[in-house]
Amino acid sequence: MTTPKEQQLHSHIPAILGRLAAEDAAAVDALGEFRLRQDERGRVIGDFYKCRLSSVFRPVFAASGREVLAHEARVRCDGWGDDSVSPWGIFSMIAGDSALVRLDRLCRSLHILNYFGRSSSDQLLFLRVEPRLLASVKHDHGRVFGEVLRQCGVGPSRVVIEIPGEATEDRELVERASENYRSRGYRIAITWLPAGNAAALEAIKPDFLRIDSRLLPAPGALEELIGRVHAWEGQAIAIKIDAARDLGVATRAGIDFLQGFLLGRPDFELGARKALGPVPMSIVAQALAGASHTAAGVGL
Repeated sequence: MTTPKEQQLHSHIPAILGRLAAEDAAAVDALGEFRLRQDERGRVIGDFYKCRLSSVFRPVFAASGREVLAHEARVRCDGWGDDSVSPWGIFSMIAGDSALVRLDRLCRSLHILNYFGRSSSDQLLFLRVEPRLLASVKHDHGRVFGEVLRQCGVGPSRVVIEIPGEATEDRELVERASENYRSRGYRIAITWLPAGNAAALEAIKPDFLRIDSRLLPAPGALEELIGRVHAWEGQAIAIKIDAARDLGVATRAGIDFLQGFLLGRPDFELGARKALGPVPMSIVAQALAGASHTAAGVGL
């Protein structure tokens, strides 16, 4: 049975978002049909160029008890006919900053509507930000996206912004972006790099440190790393746990969260199972079409 809040949210009639205005010919060629719609199973999907974009959610488990506490969103790209494009290829097709930000908004809105838009789940959602976006948006990171969340009735503290480890090479940029996101209520996750981004991590003190299980340091060093994370009141996540050995090493070292195929496969049907009624896609139209902000490098 839905709550009154959910019923109000579901009362919006799904709307197909038209083509976004492009600022140059290159963006027009790359964007093509660029919209959100609802499929026959109730999931929100996006049309981009010759691809259909949909949400995939990877479960994140508590190390103790193994209950699902969060999901990490990724975009799935299915090509029309014989064409297919990888998720990374989608972003590489975009050259201009303004179009790149609009595509990112499309993907984030897609995930938010599929994850939060039709359910009262209190779990966290991890959303990756592309390194190029951190540089293209000069300030006010998270402002426009926060409006999408607000209209869905979701607080920003439910969203974890996932910053790739390689982005920390520009420490000043990542510190500024992290500060902007946190000032708006988001949490921050950063991926640990064995080659060394310790100084940036100590400065930023992310809420979550993601540690690739394929690159786990020696047991003693791993325990020390997790201890430093706990000292700044953060939590450590071992990702890509695909083997029992890696699971054992991570849990013995005191890891907080776990993610990987050994524990749970990516969920392609989460949005369909959560569908309780019409999806309020119209609430994101204004945010997605806010080209005047993206052109100035403001908001994300």
